Amino acid sequence: MDTGNRTVFLIGNGTSRRGFLLSRLRDRGILIGCNQAYRDYADFSAVVTIDVKASKFAEKEFKGLHIFNNCFKTPHIYLGSLSYQWGDMPTLQEKMDSGKLAAHMAADFFKADRLILIGVDFGGEDLYTEHTFKPRPHYREDWNTLFERFQEVYRVGEPTEACEGLNLKQITYSELEDLICE
Repeated sequence: MDTGNRTVFLIGNGTSRRGFLLSRLRDRGILIGCNQAYRDYADFSAVVTIDVKASKFAEKEFKGLHIFNNCFKTPHIYLGSLSYQWGDMPTLQEKMDSGKLAAHMAADFFKADRLILIGVDFGGEDLYTEHTFKPRPHYREDWNTLFERFQEVYRVGEPTEACEGLNLKQITYSELEDLICE
């Protein structure tokens, strides 16, 4: 797996991703998909799941790096048919959502300088379920602590109130095109 690329796209399941073709990101950086994102794209470098259904799919079908964290146990890494416990990484907490876990992976495993969030809405509706995510207390400071590990952090989509106070730059999809074509 190529870990020399410094841009990681973290793909969430928020409605801000609706209509965007993930295939446009091919060869532009490393793609980490969260939970049900495999429904729209199969060529992720890594998949992070807390959703049991998505985890079962990833265990059987996904040949790349897969982390499953069911919020009750130590996260596991799956690489092909091999399974490992994550171990005691100092930056990792148990009971972490898939987005934060994916951001840790971007920093620790892929050594990313630039993190681009697509479909990461920090609250709101999910593309695949009727589930509405409500941010936990302290989510801004948790995310901001993570963002300090990157030189650049972008969130693609319309600005939302949920992003206020986060140390990231919000950009549109047309600005993303300019950014990744540099």
